[in-house]
Order: sequence, then C-alpha cells, then structure tokens
Amino acid sequence: MENQKKATQGRARIIRPEHVFLLCGMIYLVFIIIAPFMKKHPRIVTVEPGEIVSNTDYTGIILRDEQLETAPRSGYPVYYLQEGKRAAVGNRIYALTSTDVTPLLQSSLSGNNALDADSIHEIKNRLSAYRKSYDRDQFIQNYAAQDNIQSLLSSYASLSLLVNLDAEMQRQGIELTDVSSPLSGVISFHVDPYSIKGLTEDDISASLFEQSAAKQDGEVQGSKGQNAYVNAGDVVYRIVPSEEWKVIFPLGEKESREGTKSLRVNFIGSNISMSGSYHEISDKDESSKQRYGVLTFQRYMIHFLEDRFVSFRIVEGSKDGLKVQRTALTKKKFYAIPLLYLTRGGANNGYVVHRLKIENGQEQASDVPVSVIDRDDDFFYISMDEGSGLQAGDQLINDARDQKFEVGETGEIIGVYSVTAGVAEFRKVKIIEENDEYAIVHRDISGSISPYDRILLNGSEGRDGELIY
Repeated sequence: MENQKKATQGRARIIRPEHVFLLCGMIYLVFIIIAPFMKKHPRIVTVEPGEIVSNTDYTGIILRDEQLETAPRSGYPVYYLQEGKRAAVGNRIYALTSTDVTPLLQSSLSGNNALDADSIHEIKNRLSAYRKSYDRDQFIQNYAAQDNIQSLLSSYASLSLLVNLDAEMQRQGIELTDVSSPLSGVISFHVDPYSIKGLTEDDISASLFEQSAAKQDGEVQGSKGQNAYVNAGDVVYRIVPSEEWKVIFPLGEKESREGTKSLRVNFIGSNISMSGSYHEISDKDESSKQRYGVLTFQRYMIHFLEDRFVSFRIVEGSKDGLKVQRTALTKKKFYAIPLLYLTRGGANNGYVVHRLKIENGQEQASDVPVSVIDRDDDFFYISMDEGSGLQAGDQLINDARDQKFEVGETGEIIGVYSVTAGVAEFRKVKIIEENDEYAIVHRDISGSISPYDRILLNGSEGRDGELIY
C-alpha cells in the first residue's frame, strides 16, 4: 500500500514536455502582445528648405511722400477719378458745384448704368480685404469699410456722368469749376491728421504708438466723403507722386538689427510678403532710449494707400537654409583636441594623430587614423565611441615632437539624429537663425544634413546606432 502511494507521488511530480512547450508558447504570446507597448516609437520628420517667421506681431506707422490739395473755392465736390487711380499732370480730379448734385448721382445709379466687370472686381477686393483684417474689438472698422464702399460707388456714378455732366450742369444753370492735378501721382480722397502734419522720420516718438487701436482707426478716417460741402482752403484730396513708402515700428528694449541691410516681412491680413531696405533711428525725444526700425519699400504702395498703421511679422532665416524643429536639436560630447596635434598621413593621406605608447621602456609614436566630426579655430572634435581609435588617457605628440597632450578634454556640438535605413546617426548642424519653434541651419556642410533627410523630432531620444522602428 505504501509502495503504491510512493509510485503515485512520483508520477505526479513528472513534468511532461508538452507542458513546457505550452508554457513557453504562452509566455511568447504575452511578450508579442505587450512588446509594442514597451518599445519607444520616436517620431520622425523630414528636413525641408524653408524659413521662419518671428512670433512677434509688429505695428508700424506708414510714411509716404504726400501732397495735400485744397479747394480753390467753396462748393460740393464731384470726383472724376476713382480712389487709388493714377493721374497725370493736368488730369481733371474733381469739379466743384454750388449745388449738391447728389440726387442727380443717385438717379444715375438707379438707372440702367450697370457696373462693369472691373468695378465689381474692385468692390469684391475691398470687401475681401476688410474680411481678412476684421477685428471684433475694433468695431469702427465697420464704418470705415462702409464709407469706403459708398465712396467707391459714388465715384462710379460720377464717372458715368462725365460724358454729359457739363451739358447737364449748363442746362440746370449750376456753376461748375474743374480742378486738375498739379503733378502726376496716385490720388486718394482719404485724408488723415498724419497727412496734414506731414510726418517724417524726425517726428517719430513713442506717443504715436501709445494711442488705442480704435483711436487710430477713427483718426485715419479723416476725409469728408463724397459730395460733402467744402470751404475754400479745405483739403479735398492728397496725391502721392512716388511708389516709395516706409513703415516705422518700435523695437524691443534689447532688440537690434543694426548690421541688417534688408528684411522680409509678412503683412497680417493680406497675402503680401516682400523685402525692404532696413535701418534704425532714435526717438525724437533725446532723453528717450526708444529705438525704431525703418523699412522702405518700392512696391504695393497703392495696396496700403488708405492705411496709416499696418501690422506685420518679420521673416527670419534664409531661403538657402534648412528648417528643423528646435526639439530635434540636441548636443553631443566629443573629444576636443588642439589643432596642433592633427596632421595627415597613411596610405590615403587622411587625418591622423601621433599616439605615444611605452614599448620596452621607451616611448614610441604610432599614427592613429581619426574621423574629424568638426573643427573650430582652436580644436578639432572626434567621437568618444570605442571605434574612434582613441580613448581618455591616451598621450598624443605633435609633429615637432616638442609638445604632448592627454586625451580627455571634451566639447559639445549641436546637431540632430538622422535616420537612415532605420539606424540613428548624429549629424552636426550650424544654426543661422532660430525662434521658439524652429531653427534655420546651413545646408551643404560636410557631415551635416541635406534636404529631405529624415530626423528624430525629439533629438534627446537619439543614440548612435540605435534601431528606430
């Protein structure tokens, strides 16, 4: 009986091979399921040529070469020329009548004088510009846009009367005085206080930029409007003879671009991006430390003809550079060795250093090939990996055999981790410009990155030789 129990217990302790295989299979299955969740999956991005735009919105005041023209006598103006159109010397700009001819203009509009395609296109463009620049905190813009469109429609009505206006005025016994342009240039019937003051760079002060946005917009709408009565000597229109215009904007306390000759800007609320010459000026108040940037443009003056203040962002960087996320940038340590110890030798005349070793109680120098990652005015940098040929504590000697150096000093190089065939590799970069999100780096540098290379978005996760899934 006892022998039978022992035999039963012996058989119970036997582990069958199929049980082992089953257990291993279950462990393997669990590993396969949870392994993807345990692995790091670094995000990879593509390097592209590009530029960066500053995160700062600037507001500048626009200066132009403007000449104000006044009414020769009292009366109601009837404009012959549309806002923003160019006039030659002697062109009729408007006429003064002793009687308000608004009803006549309105009857012209209510007739069969349909607007042509160009006129409709102009109205659409102005409405589109208003929509893009709309700010709900500046409700006065609504009135400005309304006045703008009404003035435009009235000018269309005036133009439709040009053919028979003189005859109609004579028939009704209304005195008509034509006013012609004294010089060639672009005509605008919107006159603001800054035009009247005749601002120049010498007049720029902080007070110009301390007004509220609503006050600025309210002051800009200074024209009396189409067919409003004017007295002799009142300003009726302004003429801008030059395409050149300037934008002057306040700089931050530590902001300076003194050595910069030109800047490219993106204008907020429009699709316009262009470059202008650049210099800096001081506040007219000699006691003030405020500095201002001055951008001078030769194009698009007409587009901003009715604006006195404009908002924009400065485009930093170079079109010849490569745009990378700042999170991709990282630093890696390398052995820093004085240039004095770098020479050429070997079968391929490559870079080598002379390493000292003690053999039979005597110092012997041997050439060790090195791969130079980077160099500056004082040092060259090589990898600290085991395969680099050198390690901390190695003694080097120069060509003249009169100076020695012990390997161990290090320096940091900025770079990114490039991913090629699924393997991460550190590549140095040289930064041109950067902001909070991006950096522009030089292209065509040996040992650096190229357009459309794939790099790790988070450079701190990179390791040389690491497989990236």
